[in-house]
Amino acid sequence: MKEGLAIRGTSKPVVAVKSYAALGKVKPAEKEKVYVSAMESPGCFFCLVSGTEEKLMALMSEISSTYDSLANEELAVSAISVGDVCCAQFSEDNLWYRAVVEDNTNGALTVRFIDYGNTETLPISRTKILKDAFFAEPPLAVKCSLLGIKPAVGENWPDESCILFEELTAEKELNAKFSSFTEPFEIQLNESGMDIGEELVKAKLAASTKTAVEPIAQGKPASGHYTNPVVECGKIYDVVMTHLSSPGKFFCQLVDMKEQLDGSKCFQTS
Repeated sequence: MKEGLAIRGTSKPVVAVKSYAALGKVKPAEKEKVYVSAMESPGCFFCLVSGTEEKLMALMSEISSTYDSLANEELAVSAISVGDVCCAQFSEDNLWYRAVVEDNTNGALTVRFIDYGNTETLPISRTKILKDAFFAEPPLAVKCSLLGIKPAVGENWPDESCILFEELTAEKELNAKFSSFTEPFEIQLNESGMDIGEELVKAKLAASTKTAVEPIAQGKPASGHYTNPVVECGKIYDVVMTHLSSPGKFFCQLVDMKEQLDGSKCFQTS
């Protein structure tokens, strides 16, 4: 339902709660300068792209001027679900911020402030419906995970890993290379030539998931041996479509591998 749409027989406009999908999509470049704005672990943290500071300040100023002047009942939220977007009042400064609901248990909402990445649990009375005007800007904090590493033991990140990661990234402008194109973005973080992921591995607080890739041998490959083609996210390759099942499932052949494929014997005939 559109903002300001009046129901017949009433004088007050009705404003609906909208889902996170109504927001625009974040599209960072392959290489960006970033700041870590919130962190849960090396596998889940949020970054602000350098250069968005003025945009963030302008957005926060506009939200404050809009919501600070509202009466208690104006834009009040009566019901809200996980995945819905709202405007939430942060308890530490009583200011209003855009947020998405991540949990709703007995009226206690856990929300994530989408322009910073931090979370808070608060009552529904500290939320209001987010006006349509504030859906135009995509979330300014992008959800990320460090590429090529995992917890050293088990599936959960120990406190020591999180502490070191925070020490290496706090209040620093970092070089980020994005290797995926949807959230959570897999990224490499580098600060003054130091790879953050490698530092965690050196400290034995993370394990590398990178595997050594052997170069493709020139000429005819060994019989029965198949080598996966090596491609990198973000690069453009010349390909030939070899099989189509559907728009969501098809197979391509790298043009650069044509000579190798021509020289290989895939089938034997008697």
